[in-house]
Amino acid sequence: MIFHQIFHYGLITHELPHFDGVCRRGAGGHPQGAALGQEKGGSQTMKSVQVQLPDKLAAEVETLVKGGWFSSEAEVMRAALLDFVRHHRPELMERFLREDIAWALQQKGAKG
Repeated sequence: MIFHQIFHYGLITHELPHFDGVCRRGAGGHPQGAALGQEKGGSQTMKSVQVQLPDKLAAEVETLVKGGWFSSEAEVMRAALLDFVRHHRPELMERFLREDIAWALQQKGAKG
C-alpha cells in the first residue's frame, strides 16, 4: 500500500514541510516565494511521480492553474497530498501503531 510506505519511511514520524495553505489569486504567491513542499528558509529534495487522472479531474486541475489559484499542476498535486496527509495523519498514526504493537506481541509470543 503506497501510503503505508510513505508513512513508514518518515513522513508520519517527522514534521511535514512548512505549508501555510494554497496560493490564492492576488495573494502574491506562497510566503517568501517558497514552493509548496519546501521547508521554511531552505529547500527539500523532490521526487518526480507521474499520475493519471480522469479527464474531468484533470480539467479541474487545469482550471485551478489557469484561474491563478496555483502556479502549476504539480503545485496542485502537492497541496492535495499535503492536505490529505494532514487530515488523515492521526488515524494513520494510530493504525500503524496498532500494527506495530500487534507485530511486537506476536514476536514476543513466538519467543516465549
